[in-house]
Amino acid sequence: MYRCKLDIRIFSEDPLLLADVRNIAPLERFEHEVSGYRSFSPEAVRGSDIIVLDLPVAERPEAVRALCKPGAILVFCMEAEAFAVLRTPSLEAADDIWVKPFHRDFGAVRFKKILAGIKHRKDSRLTQTYLDTAIDSIPDMVWFKAVDGTHVKVNKAFCATVGKSREDVTGRDHCYIWDVSREDFERGEGVCRETEEAVMRERRTLQFTEMVKSHGNMRQFRTYKSPLFDVDGDTIMGTVGIGHDVTDLVNLSTEIEILLSSMPFAIML
Repeated sequence: MYRCKLDIRIFSEDPLLLADVRNIAPLERFEHEVSGYRSFSPEAVRGSDIIVLDLPVAERPEAVRALCKPGAILVFCMEAEAFAVLRTPSLEAADDIWVKPFHRDFGAVRFKKILAGIKHRKDSRLTQTYLDTAIDSIPDMVWFKAVDGTHVKVNKAFCATVGKSREDVTGRDHCYIWDVSREDFERGEGVCRETEEAVMRERRTLQFTEMVKSHGNMRQFRTYKSPLFDVDGDTIMGTVGIGHDVTDLVNLSTEIEILLSSMPFAIML
């Protein structure tokens, strides 16, 4: 969905390094503009997305980092002697350090890994956008829980129902979010502990009608809960749930039942 053009600038007297980078095919959704420089230029560093500095410069790595735009990838090429005397601020300023002399194919291999890392971050951000937009478009409550019961992500409808912000809810457990005492939680009164355990035990999507205690009142939800599996496809790392508040519908049905029962004459629907 996204398109990304990377401005790549290679500061080096080695024409082979520049040629190797130019010969790397862009990944899906990406295109490159590669420029070569035989001398260091602070102006050329500014605005670039990837900088490979293979020249002896007076500036320390942290000073060069200060010239870069936010999010830029900064790579230093240096001799082993220069690398050995670097201190922590200099090491932290570089995204990667290539110690010379290196193998002929080293630069190309390392650069491909840098491009793959950029694509991975872009794809992760896109997936996050997909998820956030999708769950916030759902009028019902949506929540993701870790195995220990803490909420790691919720949608806007969830926040509106519990009357708390997303930041306040994230990382919190059932007691805090629903204002339930620890005693009621341990007794299982108006909490979701049994259904969460059932989903993880059955390892499949289950449907429930649950009574949840909040602010001293009971609310009824129709919920659908599923286990979340880790990358190994076997370990359960949490659950995801969708809940529809049917409290008002249940109350309305009860009121109609009472009304019909109190009528002194026959009624047929």
